[in-house]
Amino acid sequence: MVAADWWVWWCDGFVVLLLKCGCNRRRFKFAFEFADGFVGANGVIGAMGLFWKSRYTFPLTVRAGFGLPSLTGAGFGPKPLRSKDLGPVGSILDFVVSGLITGLRWFESAHNRVLCSSCLNFVRVAPPHYRCPSVTSTALRTVVAAVPLMLRSFFLLVPLGVPPSQSLCPVSCPGQLSGLLPSASPNRGDLSPPTTFLFPRATSFPNALIRPYSLTCTCSHHLLAFGYEGCVRVGPLRPPCTTTTTTPSSSFLPSFSSPHSQTVVSARLRLTSLKIMEGCKGTQVYALNPSNPPPPGVGDKLLHHLQDHLRANSIRSKSNRNYPPPNMTVPNVVVVSDDLLRCGLPGTDLLEPQIEPCLKSVDFVEALADVHRRIESCDQFEKSRLYLEQCAMFRGLADLKLFRRSLRSARQHAVDVHNKVVIAAWLRYERREDELIGYSAMDCYGRNVECPKASLVSGYDPESVYDSCDCYRGCREDVENDGVLIEGEEECSTSEEDGDLSFCIGDDEIRCIRYKMALLSRPFGAMLYGEFKESRREKINFSQNGISADAMRAAEIFSRTKRLSWFNVHIVLELLSLANRFCCEEMKHACDVHLASLVSDMEDAMLLIEYGLEETAYLLVAACLQVFLRELPSSIHNPNVMRFFCSSEACEKLATVGHASFVLYYFLSQIAMEEDMKSNITVMLLERLQECAVEVWEKQLAFHQLGVVMIERKEYKDAQCWFEAAAEVGHIYSLVGVARAKYKRGHKYSAYKQMNSLIADYTPVGWMYQERAMYCVGKEKMTDLKTATELDPTLSYPYKYRAAALAEEKKIGAAISEINKIIGFKVTPDCLELRAWFSIAQEDYDGALRDVRALLTLEPNYMMFHGKMHGDHLVELLRPHVLQWSQADCWMHLYDRWSSVDDIGSLSVVHHMLANDPGKSLLRFRQSLLLLRLNCQKAAMRSLRLARNHSSTEHERLVYEGWILYDTGHREEALAKAEESISIQRSFEAFFLKAYALADSSLDPKSSMYVIQLLEEALRCPSDGLRKGQALNNLGSVYVDCDKLDLAADCYMSALNIKHTRAHQGLARVYHLKNQRKAAYDEMTKLIEKAQNNASAYEKRSEYCDRDMAKSDLSMATQLDPLRTYPYRYRAAVLMDDHKEAEAISELTRAITFKPDLQLLHLRAAFHESMGDYVSTIQDCEAALCLDPNHSETLELYNKAKERVNEH
Repeated sequence: MVAADWWVWWCDGFVVLLLKCGCNRRRFKFAFEFADGFVGANGVIGAMGLFWKSRYTFPLTVRAGFGLPSLTGAGFGPKPLRSKDLGPVGSILDFVVSGLITGLRWFESAHNRVLCSSCLNFVRVAPPHYRCPSVTSTALRTVVAAVPLMLRSFFLLVPLGVPPSQSLCPVSCPGQLSGLLPSASPNRGDLSPPTTFLFPRATSFPNALIRPYSLTCTCSHHLLAFGYEGCVRVGPLRPPCTTTTTTPSSSFLPSFSSPHSQTVVSARLRLTSLKIMEGCKGTQVYALNPSNPPPPGVGDKLLHHLQDHLRANSIRSKSNRNYPPPNMTVPNVVVVSDDLLRCGLPGTDLLEPQIEPCLKSVDFVEALADVHRRIESCDQFEKSRLYLEQCAMFRGLADLKLFRRSLRSARQHAVDVHNKVVIAAWLRYERREDELIGYSAMDCYGRNVECPKASLVSGYDPESVYDSCDCYRGCREDVENDGVLIEGEEECSTSEEDGDLSFCIGDDEIRCIRYKMALLSRPFGAMLYGEFKESRREKINFSQNGISADAMRAAEIFSRTKRLSWFNVHIVLELLSLANRFCCEEMKHACDVHLASLVSDMEDAMLLIEYGLEETAYLLVAACLQVFLRELPSSIHNPNVMRFFCSSEACEKLATVGHASFVLYYFLSQIAMEEDMKSNITVMLLERLQECAVEVWEKQLAFHQLGVVMIERKEYKDAQCWFEAAAEVGHIYSLVGVARAKYKRGHKYSAYKQMNSLIADYTPVGWMYQERAMYCVGKEKMTDLKTATELDPTLSYPYKYRAAALAEEKKIGAAISEINKIIGFKVTPDCLELRAWFSIAQEDYDGALRDVRALLTLEPNYMMFHGKMHGDHLVELLRPHVLQWSQADCWMHLYDRWSSVDDIGSLSVVHHMLANDPGKSLLRFRQSLLLLRLNCQKAAMRSLRLARNHSSTEHERLVYEGWILYDTGHREEALAKAEESISIQRSFEAFFLKAYALADSSLDPKSSMYVIQLLEEALRCPSDGLRKGQALNNLGSVYVDCDKLDLAADCYMSALNIKHTRAHQGLARVYHLKNQRKAAYDEMTKLIEKAQNNASAYEKRSEYCDRDMAKSDLSMATQLDPLRTYPYRYRAAVLMDDHKEAEAISELTRAITFKPDLQLLHLRAAFHESMGDYVSTIQDCEAALCLDPNHSETLELYNKAKERVNEH
């Protein structure tokens, strides 16, 4: 029996396998673990040479282009080793080895075991092998025949991913290879597998992607196992163009001294997708240095930038930790992070505009005016439903305060318990109190509008909804009642003298008063006083009615006392069943109320809702629903909760109790879409939503959102049907979804015609041209995108497409300039991600890291590069290539960026500081301030909640809770929190919060003086320069309002001394009020120089110059930030002064189309009124009042216009 001994030798990224003959039967092995073919952890095929030696150890060389091993030394010249050189032994050996390996592979595959080459025991593989379905039997036969083919000059390719520190590591050495192979974790790329391999001349490799596993046998021998997980297509190799001679020095191998030097061909495999099947379709093996390389696209260019500029640090970082053997030559091999190799690149073909999952009107002003008219004219009990419709309209706007205000109005005018419960829970969810540590679902913040107890009280009382609730009153009453009940327990039972009727249940006899029992319900009255035999009996057998003696005794007590407080839950549940059976409405209501008051947590709700549904207990089910809804979003991931909502049967059960409604499923579906747009729960909730839809707008919303979800799930046929249904009931925007679904199904021309028809039939808006651009090419596409930007500059897709197109033309600088246009006024993670890619391509790693940190602040779980890499991982990859900062350096840079009004840069620095100190509440608070400046309200509220959770003191926690309340529209509660904090400890933030909340309203002189005192107290408390600068700036503003200009100027100068750059604006205002117009202009110029591309600075400077210069500044302000409304109003006013009424109206209309602002609508209404167009005046006033019902000037103009219309 021929035996072999073998070692794995690691040298410069490839494996050399040595075999030598021996006669030890125990050591008989032919590399069984390698017989299936070698494939590395990342699907890269590497090289392994097997050769035979009869008695001596000979050096091995590989001849480039031939792939034939040759033997040199000991009198042998270079010649190929073939089977016939071994004579008959070679043929027999081929046959025997093939049979052995075929049987062994079958056994291992069937039983998930691998043969230990040391003790010949079988070791179980965990996780087990997975065979790719695309691996054919032919491919498997090729695999199992690998070893005999290797004996015929066949070479398999293998990179093992072993770091250089594991050089000279034989596999048989215990502990050397354990854990070195990539695991199943998503961060496998950290091992940086090698990319230098030996190649044969021509080989047909099996289409099997094999996953390596590191195992340990009971004999402490370390094994390698490979499991099928997918497949990889291996194409023909390009001819090598470089030759590298590697001469390892070891006791195991003699030096390579043959004139036939070893040829190493470098290869790189680029995976285009993380998904296995996509990898099967598109993965290729390429030579690193092909003789005729194809022209690289923008993706390849960016990738090469990443490789070239990450190379140096990769080599440095590894060389610092791992030292090669002294006689080993390490080649200059580029090792790039495998994660980056998988990344998608910013190409125009991968960009698509998002279909918004909300109501979107072609004429938004008309829709606003219509809903306001109906709210004003409807019955008071219908207002809640109309305010909910208004909520749906505001959902698509950037200002979340409008949505929350309408939602509060819907709760204010709610009549029934169900609507109160749902809307109150929704209001709580909007504040995301579930993220606040220490808060429970049933906690009340002190107002009836969200009080869980007040929500369970039916009735219409809009005036008291914002009053303070007394959640402890019920507790005090219960204590008093408990005393009374205990005192009266002695006389609960009816005495023999008083009772004139007995109910017999088993051996128990319950004495009752006949007429009291008869009053419980009409069936009891008929039984006890009707024509039945029981009416003449003193004892009635009640044993067959399924009620216990205790429950009957409780019913008798209730008939006299009308109270249930001292009975336990089980007795009350029996009473509820008895009340249902005998139609005891009063007792049922009492049981319902009592059981509802006992529901306080999820456990109670899960236990009692089944009884409530079975016994149709309206309040009990409402109380259970309230717990479920106030536990959102966590409860949406609880299948035991969702079973009460998702299915049609569950919806029918809720409907029988009066708790299946559109508002309920609207709330649930919105949260489900935010959590996971593609989940089955989302689909089921939306299906229930459309089943509950009755009004036209409800059907529009439900159908449209189902279409959006189906598009996300790539179910395009169903998506088209839902979008068409939404369009049929009047939602024009859903035609965009119809076109998109057609396009996805391959009907591009049909989609183009659809959008053409839409543009022709309606007044064009930006999203129409944006969508049509999807189905155009060339100049027509760019023209549509330009038109879309002109009509609606807030649409991000045109900027992103133009930037990506410029990048494809290798105009990276122009691409960054294009994407900067929208980032300047609308910061979104996708745009920041795109700019980060461009920065990497420009070798600007500082800029890339800045943008990645900023987008992670906006969305901490953001997945970059088309969902293939977490943003935090890219931060770690980029960090070694930028200058490292200490915490002191970070503070210095934060001051610099804050003073230069670089909010994105400041966010990046704060994110960096929080990475080093994540529990710093002060930094979280600074983060929230920056996010509010960038109009990122949702992210700002999340940072505020984190600041509150990480606060170390009570007074600090109260301040952050106050800011949360203030930002969600609860000004009075915020003031109370500030005062409570001050009572504990005087602090800058507590005084500042109180002053800020008071200054929010119109101040009389007395109130202004009080605000000044508060700000002065704040400045006396310790704080950093950033916050003190803001306090000084605010103090100066109050002094200006009080006409104390000198004091205001002093405040602004003090703020400027500590680098609060925005104080230039306040100082300019002081100069202007002092009639120093030139000084005011110069002051604003200083602000523009320090805060580049600041639209607000140009806008303010326009107030201090002549008309022509003002037009220039306002034009620049609009270019930098199209959302600022003052420039439009100024230009429109100038046009009106020049008697160009139509052009003035057009200027305002252009802005109102994409930003329906109160001031713009009011000004256009005034223009219409001056032109005698009172109908248009009324419409604009109604739309403006929909945004702010209490705007006095608009109300006055509205009433005046209505009077004029009535006169005519």
